[in-house]
Amino acid sequence: VYFLNGGGDPTRVTQDVRIELEGWGPDALTAIGQLDRARGALHAATGTHGIRHVENTAGPVDLPTGEEDWTRFTATVRITMRTPNI
Repeated sequence: VYFLNGGGDPTRVTQDVRIELEGWGPDALTAIGQLDRARGALHAATGTHGIRHVENTAGPVDLPTGEEDWTRFTATVRITMRTPNI
């Protein structure tokens, strides 16, 4: 699961976005594994699709779901990318 959580004011060249990621699983190891795969995919995208830099800014943090047999961890990444030409 991911959520766009804002970002900085864009310039003519770049803009920053913050994305909150969630990893869910039946145990902590599975949930963190899901989260790490998502962060890894974003880091691997550096240099493609206008993505210039990816930085881990927070997490992973345990965020209880309130659901029995489910564990959730969250993390936030900041992505610097090329400002689209409008």
